[in-house]
Amino acid sequence: VDEDRWILSRLSQAVATVHGHLEAYNPAAALSTARDFFWSELCDWYLEFIKPRLRDTVRAALARQVLAMTIDQVLRLLHPFVPYITEALWEPLNAQAPVRGIDAPLPASELLIQAAWPTAHPAWRDTALEAHMTFLQEVVRAISDLRSQYTISPHARVPARLRAAGEAAATLRAWTDLLTTMAGLESVEIAPDMPRSP
Repeated sequence: VDEDRWILSRLSQAVATVHGHLEAYNPAAALSTARDFFWSELCDWYLEFIKPRLRDTVRAALARQVLAMTIDQVLRLLHPFVPYITEALWEPLNAQAPVRGIDAPLPASELLIQAAWPTAHPAWRDTALEAHMTFLQEVVRAISDLRSQYTISPHARVPARLRAAGEAAATLRAWTDLLTTMAGLESVEIAPDMPRSP
């Protein structure tokens, strides 16, 4: 699933970036990277992406597996900076998802302080997918801004008409379901010559 591949790609980049900052003796930048990944990418976007899948008993298992793996890795990244909080979260994570991993199970550790430091997985990186997702996020933000500008409730399902062609249109068509969910839309029409809505 694209959103799972996206968060794993972003996770791999975050792990590599945090590791690079620590090797350069820049703990503030390392903490900032880990925190930004946790709040902006995992909480703000990925959790919203997977909410519909978590309600579906067939599709929920993979989403939960990727979510548990990502939380596991980000807790390891944050542990040197906020050890008490991350250790307190580690115990319920172990209870909820005792076996975590994507390609293979991660080595289990009762205490986070004893858990292995995460390693980046270059094979998970997909810069093209990340670019498409960045574009989708920009469209969702633009729709949100328009809702705010015209005082349309975030809970109101509205139709959207998007003027797009080429790769932009192909990306939007491929991710129409995700766009509809994230932007709270009733429907989406996409065309290069789409007239403006009244």
